[in-house]
Amino acid sequence: MADLITHVCSAVLWKALPWSALEALVLVAPARVPREGVRGPSSGTKPDVAREGVSDPASGTNAGSVVLFVAGVCLPDLLSRVPSMAITWLRWRLPGIPEWAIYPWGPLHMPVGIVLTSVLAGFLFPEASRGRAVRALIGGGMLHLAVDVLQRHLGVGYLLFYPFSTWDWEAGIIGSEDTVRALPIVLPVTLLVAWWRWGRGRPPATDGSARRGDADGA
Repeated sequence: MADLITHVCSAVLWKALPWSALEALVLVAPARVPREGVRGPSSGTKPDVAREGVSDPASGTNAGSVVLFVAGVCLPDLLSRVPSMAITWLRWRLPGIPEWAIYPWGPLHMPVGIVLTSVLAGFLFPEASRGRAVRALIGGGMLHLAVDVLQRHLGVGYLLFYPFSTWDWEAGIIGSEDTVRALPIVLPVTLLVAWWRWGRGRPPATDGSARRGDADGA
């Protein structure tokens, strides 16, 4: 569980820090928003959302994008490690469960599994936002894997090209438990960065929205 929390922190930090603007160009398709506003049925023209910055899905840092990216970071462990651990625990109590039932979940923690599960999860979203959702989930899953391959293990590394190759690799920069040991530092830093990025209140109104607010009050 502590390792998964560290992965969530890595996702939040990625979305909060400046390089997420570059990531947004790849993972999130630009929203098609009319630049001069759209005609409404009663009030004439609706505000230009992209110009006023109320909600910009293409920024990659709005609430929906962050939630999807964090979900993508969690999916590899939730879909592979959790079932394997649950079946291992059950086998101690139900010896009739075959040992091979522990292992089929492994590919869900590999790039091929991350892509496939993200595409399948995309069908839960409306067609208009499906592509952005899939890209955010894949991006989160790949960040999860990027953190994992920094570790070193006594056994086999990560099968990055499975099922096309059984070649395994890991960078071996940190120990397999170092992500857990780093949690007491990473978690408060993440909370501070998240507050700095999103929790300091709404941005000040633009001149255009302020003028509209004055007109409505009058």
